[in-house]
Amino acid sequence: MAVAPQVGTIVPVALFSPAQWASLDRSTGRFDLTITNIIGFRIESVSGGTVVGTVQEVSGIYDPSGPGVGGSFVQMPVLTR
Repeated sequence: MAVAPQVGTIVPVALFSPAQWASLDRSTGRFDLTITNIIGFRIESVSGGTVVGTVQEVSGIYDPSGPGVGGSFVQMPVLTR
């Protein structure tokens, strides 16, 4: 049974490289995809399969050389292309 997201909840959203996504063979439905960053997303409304919200800051430390320390999430979103 699926649980509907609660309005007002901030959830982590994983980001990945679109270039890596485009280069993968996704025909099997199973593939490795590197998570490049994580952002916070505040749920403002849910209607059917549509979720509306805003990007929010979440606690953590950004370290471009690898996983952050001192927190579960990064502090700043970094856009990748």
